[in-house]
Amino acid sequence: MVLRRFHGLPSRADFSAFDLLTFQEFLNAISRAYDGYMLGLERDRWSLVEASKRRWTVGESSVYSKSMLVAFLYDLNLRSLSRRKHSLDDVYRNIFGNMVRT
Repeated sequence: MVLRRFHGLPSRADFSAFDLLTFQEFLNAISRAYDGYMLGLERDRWSLVEASKRRWTVGESSVYSKSMLVAFLYDLNLRSLSRRKHSLDDVYRNIFGNMVRT
């Protein structure tokens, strides 16, 4: 993959080859996930791991919006701590790369 530096916000055309979200679409998706999580009646009842285990047995499932928010916050933290040298993408590449080799 070729990484390019953008000055200002990238346009939809810049991402068309990769079929990625624009920055505004990304912010909208995070906003919807947060709103969905906050509207959940049992949002703080279980940890993300426990909510994932219960997603098929309990009427309400906040696991998807909660996991999206956790991943977003983890990515921000990782980028901050590594001074933007590492991201959640690197973690997934490492995990899946190890799975293929074993």
